[in-house]
Amino acid sequence: ILNKPADRSDAIAMLTRLSGRTHMVITAVCLLANDKIDCFDDRTEVTFKTLTHTEIENYVDIFKPLDKAGAYGAQDCLPPGFNPCSQGEIAFLQQIGKTDLINKSIHEVKSGIRITIIDEIKGSYFNVMGLPLHKVYEHLKNF
Repeated sequence: ILNKPADRSDAIAMLTRLSGRTHMVITAVCLLANDKIDCFDDRTEVTFKTLTHTEIENYVDIFKPLDKAGAYGAQDCLPPGFNPCSQGEIAFLQQIGKTDLINKSIHEVKSGIRITIIDEIKGSYFNVMGLPLHKVYEHLKNF
C-alpha cells in the first residue's frame, strides 16, 4: 500500500519502487442513506516505464506529488496524445455530454517539460485520479 509521500525522499523512493512495474490502484466507495448501503470498488492496473533516477527527481521537483498516493498524478505524466480513458469511461462521458473532461483532466506540460512515466493504464483512468466517476454514477442511479 502506497500512501501519500511524507517528503521528497519518500516520493523518490516510491517512484523508484514503481519504475518498470505494474501496480494496482484500488478505490473503494460506499454509498449510505438511512437504511441503504451500497459498497463497491474499482481496480485499475497502471504500468510505469523504467525510469532513470534523474527522471524521477525531475518529476518530483517539477510536479510536487507530495499530495498524491504513490507519489504521482496520472494527469501529469501520460505519453503525448494518449487517451487514458477506458471504453466505459468514454461512453459515460458521451452519455452525459462531457467528453471535454478527458482533456480538462490532463494537465498541460509545465515549463515545456514532459516527463512520461506511465506506459499503460488498464481500467479506469478516473479511478487512478481518485474516483471512478462512471461507476459512482451507475451506482447512484440504482441507489
